[in-house]
Amino acid sequence: MRLLQLSFLLVITINCFSQPTRIDNDEWLLYNLRINSENHFKPINAEGNQISAWFGEVSGNNQSFDTFICESIVVDIKYNSNDMSFETINVGSTLGGCPNKAVGVDMVSVYDIELKYWSFFTSDGLNTIFNYTITLENLDQARTLTIIAPNGDFAYYHHSKFLNIERLSSLSFSIFPNPAKNNLTVASSNKLIGKRIEIFNVLGNLKMTTKLPASKTISTKNLSKGLYFLVIKDNYGNAFTKKFVKN
Repeated sequence: MRLLQLSFLLVITINCFSQPTRIDNDEWLLYNLRINSENHFKPINAEGNQISAWFGEVSGNNQSFDTFICESIVVDIKYNSNDMSFETINVGSTLGGCPNKAVGVDMVSVYDIELKYWSFFTSDGLNTIFNYTITLENLDQARTLTIIAPNGDFAYYHHSKFLNIERLSSLSFSIFPNPAKNNLTVASSNKLIGKRIEIFNVLGNLKMTTKLPASKTISTKNLSKGLYFLVIKDNYGNAFTKKFVKN
């Protein structure tokens, strides 16, 4: 009886922490689109929001997702039962002429990213095989998704319930120098002194935590060179972010 209980517990444990094999039917935020060795971090749509992909329910081995940049793009996929891959069955787009333009959005950049995003899924025609990985970032089941094209280009997403700092309002503060070398200063009111600061890399990995000192200057000398996101959280758990480069 004890052996049976132990085996049952082992099965539950394996199931709880096994990697998912299908993409969640939920919203995923596009964090990086890499095309021809060029990165496009946190691209926005015509409404000024971070581009997202809404995945529907899985039916058998089939699933659809849609995304909005200027036009709406719908992709129908069929999963391969033998590995973490799918093929594109159909890719379609609306022809509405981009009616929902937000004031101040750089539409040239929006059109450019839309063309690249469209080409990512269509450049090799239909029935193209895409590999994908779903990574559990921690025991809270926070997920990231990477869709990889045959030529090595990829689209990297965060689950909308994880690191959802992109959809939060901006707090009135700035950071300098940017690029930074050994130190980074947060220019703001004194209300932010003592607040928790988190620094994430472009993959969404937490690389550093500290509290804002009275000098409002934090050390960045232990960070490797690259692009980072500085996040400050208030007493209510709201997070506000700024992007900087470490040289």
